[in-house]
Parts: sequence; C-alpha cells; structure tokens
Amino acid sequence: MKARLISKLFPLVVSVGLLGTLYTSAAQQDVSGKQEGKAMKGTLLIDGRDGPREMAWEAYRAPEIDPAGLWKWKTTNGRDGTERDSWVTLKYAKGALAGTYRTTRNQVAITDVVLEGKNISFKVERRFRDRVFTTNYKGVLHGSSIKGTIKSRRGDEAREAEWNATADTPEADPIGTWVWSTRWGWSGEEVESKFTIKREGDAFTGTYAGRGDESSIEEVKFEVNTLSFNVTSVTDRGEFTSAFNGTIEEDQFDANIKMQFGERKFNRSMVAKRVLAPAKPVGVWTWPSQAAAGAMANRSRASLL
Repeated sequence: MKARLISKLFPLVVSVGLLGTLYTSAAQQDVSGKQEGKAMKGTLLIDGRDGPREMAWEAYRAPEIDPAGLWKWKTTNGRDGTERDSWVTLKYAKGALAGTYRTTRNQVAITDVVLEGKNISFKVERRFRDRVFTTNYKGVLHGSSIKGTIKSRRGDEAREAEWNATADTPEADPIGTWVWSTRWGWSGEEVESKFTIKREGDAFTGTYAGRGDESSIEEVKFEVNTLSFNVTSVTDRGEFTSAFNGTIEEDQFDANIKMQFGERKFNRSMVAKRVLAPAKPVGVWTWPSQAAAGAMANRSRASLL
C-alpha cells in the first residue's frame, strides 16, 4: 500500500508499508517514522549549513468529523419540569478530544472522552459534599448536530433522556471602545466616531463621541452576538437621535444606524473596529527545541528590551 504526500516544506515521496512504517528519500532529505498509538512519529533529516541535521516530527490522523466548537442543548428538570440550557466546548488536538461542560450555574472539565469516527462519548462528574454524581453522554455526530442519549443515576434510580445538541455560536464580547469613520455634509469631511461599552453589574452602559460631542448611550441590549443601543444628541437646532443595531464578530461590529432629526429620517450602515491595546513584546520569551531525535530537549530563551 503506497500513498503520495506533497509537503509544504519539501517535495517528498512518502511510502506507507503494511506494518505501519513510513519512509522516504529524496536528495539528502529523508523522513522516516512509524505509527505509535494515535501518532505517526519519526525523524526528518535535512541539509543544514554545517551538514545534515536530524529533527523529530510527529503527525496525527484528522478526525472523520471535527467536533471542535461549542454545542448547546436543553435538559428538563425532573422536579418542576423547567428547561435548562447546557453547553459543552470541545477541542481536538494531537489525536485527543477534551472539553468543558457548563450550565448557567457552573462548569467542569469533561472526562473519559472518546471519539471514534462519528461516535462521541464523555462523562460529566459533579460533586455535592462528599458525593459524586456522574452523567454519561453518548451520541453520533451529524454535521451541525449530535443525537444520542444522556444517562445518569439518582440513588438507585437509573435515568435516561434524549441528547439533541446543536452547534452554537460562542457569545461575543461587546466590552471596549469601537471606532469608525464617516463622511458628513457636502464637503465630504471625514469624521471619526467612537463608542465605548462597559459592564456595570448585570447591565451594560457606555458613551458615544462624534464630531466633538459626547453623550451617554441608552437602552443597551446585548444577546449572544447582537448589540443595540440608542444615542440622543442635543444641538442648538434640536435633538438628533440615532438607533444602532448590529452584530459583533470578534473585533468587528457591523450595524445599521436609524437616524432622526426633527421630521427627517434616514438610515446608514457602519463597520466599527474594536480598539485593541498595543502588544507589549518586552520581556523574556522561552520555547522548547530539540536538535536531534532522541536528544534531550533544550529550552531556548530570548530577552526583548
């Protein structure tokens, strides 16, 4: 059995033997390795400035369906019948799956995580005083959904329920200062505007500044990734109101502005960018390095002033 791989680093022809051994040879650039559990590990021999250099490499098989991301489902409280949202965040790296389970009240790491093809399972353990309550999740990945069962115990009673999880959108973060430029009047003057969102307790507040004026923003509403608020500016000719409504994706806010001045009404679109704090590279940075397969790993170090 043979397979041909095209490397981003070197033009290599790779052969995979029936016993799980990988080897290649091409103009003094050699890769060899074998399968060890979930990983393919080996050595890479390349030409260096002072002669050939040997480096270790490892690779992992990509999952049939990558389950990484945020998944959400609803569970029913057996006591009063109320529904509760639950989430699990899954991460797949180096052939292993891990994640965090959370509700609106707490969060814990999931355990015994298994991913085989489209089948996924894990456990959630919650402690109450000196007792541990374990819930078992087992399901099948179907694109943007997971369908399966949830099994748990309460005393001597075994419980089972359907598990229907769907891919969820991680909640965005509106906190910070957002800036955009607009052109005003017949002259096309470019004016920078900005608004700042802060959290005070369970509510959001903030300020808006544009064309030299600063106002408090009102009726701030935020849910998942949708942000809306109103701004009222008082001028010598009357009140100017603006209603902002849009969505946040990472550090960008795409919105529509409904404006009213007297009886005049008009709409305008805007794209604001979050003002990010400048990176501070000053300090000591370290990273592991390995000069040859089987050699003791060294830690490199750099100081930036």
